[in-house]
Amino acid sequence: MTATVTSGGAATAAVVDDLVGGSFIISARELCDFDDLATAAVVDPLLGFTTHKMNHRFRAPLKPQAKELCAAVQAFAKHQDYERAYADIAAVSWWTQATRNKDKGWMGALKEHVSQVNCALIGNQ
Repeated sequence: MTATVTSGGAATAAVVDDLVGGSFIISARELCDFDDLATAAVVDPLLGFTTHKMNHRFRAPLKPQAKELCAAVQAFAKHQDYERAYADIAAVSWWTQATRNKDKGWMGALKEHVSQVNCALIGNQ
C-alpha cells in the first residue's frame, strides 16, 4: 500500500493505491476511520488488547466479538483468501454495527484497507 497525501488549505486527502493496481482518494478522516476499524478487526484481536484509535468515540468489539474476529484472522493465515477473510470479519455483529449507514463506495474502500492490513500483518506466509 502506498499513499500520497496532498494538502489544500484545511482539507487533506490521500491517494491510496489498492492491491489490484487501481487507486482511490480518501480524506484524512476516512483514513483514520478505516484504520481504526481495520486494526480493531485484525490487529487488536491477535494482540489481545485495544491499540490506540484516532477517533476518541470509537467503540471496540467486546470480548466475544473479539474472539470471533481473532478466529477469522487466524483462519485467513491458513487459507490466504482475502474475500473469505473479509466475509468472515463482516459476519461479526460488531462489524455490522460499526459500519451501518455507510455507502457502497465507503465500504469498498474499507474492504480494501482491511485487505491491506491483513496483507501487512500476515501476508503470504
